[in-house]
Amino acid sequence: MKHYNIPVFISHFGCPNACVFCNQKKINGRETDVSLDDLKNIIDSYLKTLPKNSIKEVAFFGGTFTGISMELQKQYLEVVKKYIDNADVEGVRISTRPECIDDEILTQLKKYGVKTIELGIQSLDDEVLKATGRHYDYKIVKKSCDLIKKYGFTLGVQLMIGLPKSDFKSDLMSAVKSLDLNPDIARIYPTLVIKGTELEFMYKRNLYNSLTLEEAVDRTVPIYSLLELKDINVDFKSMLQNYLTGAGFAIVNISSILVIATVFTVLKVLDDGNTSPPTIYMEAILGVGLGGTSLWFLTTYVMSHFRKLFGKEKLIKIIKIANVTIFILALAIIFYTIKKITS
Repeated sequence: MKHYNIPVFISHFGCPNACVFCNQKKINGRETDVSLDDLKNIIDSYLKTLPKNSIKEVAFFGGTFTGISMELQKQYLEVVKKYIDNADVEGVRISTRPECIDDEILTQLKKYGVKTIELGIQSLDDEVLKATGRHYDYKIVKKSCDLIKKYGFTLGVQLMIGLPKSDFKSDLMSAVKSLDLNPDIARIYPTLVIKGTELEFMYKRNLYNSLTLEEAVDRTVPIYSLLELKDINVDFKSMLQNYLTGAGFAIVNISSILVIATVFTVLKVLDDGNTSPPTIYMEAILGVGLGGTSLWFLTTYVMSHFRKLFGKEKLIKIIKIANVTIFILALAIIFYTIKKITS
């Protein structure tokens, strides 16, 4: 069943800061706060057009929802709760700041049907956070994420690439560190220069260089790949494990080539002399090529189709066992061949 968000933008109202890249009034087109009547009208208008047979959530965007007063949060959520009780919408998702999370806030969010909390962490590099006007550090982010998970919410993290003082390494390391937060959802936003922001001022005075499209793609692809692997609980250690797994595939293929090559060597040793050398060499080449290719497709097929069934740890064990087994077999055949040649 398809999922739809009913977007409601709470611009600036709950934000104590003015981040260099942000001007929510320009982003969402609203100059005023969202009234309760506005909220009802937004939800009603979306419900008229969205498919009946679909999952719908009211999404409070703007990145500051829990920065507004508890009372106003409650008023907004009470409006949505009526739609939840009538089964018009499934629940609520919000985006907010890492320093605006505590037990009292989460208790209220849970009571009124909030299911997903996305934190705009943007970066986990302290120098980058300071340069962009984000007044928190990794410890605050980690504490908030742990608390959100403790209360049973779906946790989302939002990362921005190309912020002031950032580079490829800092953006990638932020993504790596974000895995320790154990998010369920991750979003990657390339930094855009928006009119009316401090970043525009910096850009016009050559104090900030924005990413080209190519640079943005080059930074996003490895981060996206890393976060996508989170589906199988990848962390920094697991990155190394995946690297070793890749090396394991290479070993499997090298081992298979050794096995196939030595098998044909044995056949040559045991040959009665009627087979010509060119025929033997051609058989060896075909055997090595077809064997290596077949094994490669087999292992990649298993990885792509059964990794969720077996899980990461089991697959790694299977690959290690396969590596050791094939390598031992290759050595055994090599020793057997040497023995036949020297006897």
